[in-house]
Amino acid sequence: SVLIPMLMFFPAFVAGSMTVDSITEEVENKTLQTLLSAPLTVNSMVGAKIVSSVVLSILQCIAWLSLLQLNGIAIQNTGWILLLALIVACITSTSAALGAVLLKDRERSQFIYSLMLLVAAAISTMLNLSPITTTSRLAIGDVYTSGWNVMVFAVFLGGLYFLLSKNSCRMLV
Repeated sequence: SVLIPMLMFFPAFVAGSMTVDSITEEVENKTLQTLLSAPLTVNSMVGAKIVSSVVLSILQCIAWLSLLQLNGIAIQNTGWILLLALIVACITSTSAALGAVLLKDRERSQFIYSLMLLVAAAISTMLNLSPITTTSRLAIGDVYTSGWNVMVFAVFLGGLYFLLSKNSCRMLV
């Protein structure tokens, strides 16, 4: 109940950090305008940076789950666990991108991202709506935990991505 959430969410935390670095590097190295001279929008550029870090994250999660199962560890609901890991990776990367878009500075963006992770983890455990708890319950096959618990986080991701898409034009200023 501790190992699987840790292995599923550590790549998501790294994905958010990678997103901050890739976006702030464009601003700090003044390569954003060159990148945007290609036929793409700011939203699609930010979205591509999020997707690239999330893909690496989910591949690592698949590898971890496969290795655990090869070692004889029984894991229930692997599909829901992977979907939740994907959603959490998207949430961390999207919130990291939002911070990078608003702050345009690597150090401040990484600091705010780290604080945001700590606060979000603390609040989610207090509300009993934690992705950590949900992953643990899915892994052991809890009958009261299902895809609906995962979809709550998908709705949150949708709102977060909407907020990012409305603020991504601030990178050009």
